[in-house]
Amino acid sequence: MIGAALAPGLWLWGNRLPRVAEGDIIEAWEAGFRASYAFGAKLERMDARLRQWPAAALSLLAIGVVLGAAMFAGS
Repeated sequence: MIGAALAPGLWLWGNRLPRVAEGDIIEAWEAGFRASYAFGAKLERMDARLRQWPAAALSLLAIGVVLGAAMFAGS
């Protein structure tokens, strides 16, 4: 639906839009991939902290499952 809404604007102003050089999308993907390294490192640190308290993590998971089931059953 968003594409259909944007299509008339692209049709009218498409020739005025800047052209994307070949390979630019690859650069964007690579930048996103490099940024994911920092996110992965943060997840690993969080996982290491949670492994220090396995009972607490299991309890939080159980509470989350119960609350999710309660929300699903209530709708």
